[in-house]
Amino acid sequence: ALLGAYLGFFLARALGQPLLRRLARHERLQRVQDWIDQADVPLLLAVRLIPVISFNLVNFVLGCTAIGWWRFTWTTALGILPVTVVSVSLGAHWRDWRVVLAFCGAALVVTMTGYAIMRSRTRRREGRSTLQP
Repeated sequence: ALLGAYLGFFLARALGQPLLRRLARHERLQRVQDWIDQADVPLLLAVRLIPVISFNLVNFVLGCTAIGWWRFTWTTALGILPVTVVSVSLGAHWRDWRVVLAFCGAALVVTMTGYAIMRSRTRRREGRSTLQP
């Protein structure tokens, strides 16, 4: 999975960035890059852990940004790890409904906790921006 991620990342870096520079204004690209830089690691990990976001799409999009190779590598590897562990564990115990139910419950708790954390951070950030002149 990591080798496939590298392939998409580097293809987008080589071909996507020049194409984007021709299609979009520099200011718009800079705003997107600033947003990614501000969101940083939590965003990179979150997009890896949300199953409805295409893994390859994330690789291509990040390849079109100025994100560094090392940050891409370790956040991708860390983001792949939980999905791999869950897939292998569920595959090994798919016949035991209690294990499957426990995994579903744990996934629900993790998802709701992550949502609550991100929502509180967003509210805090919005509160700070309205207080500043």
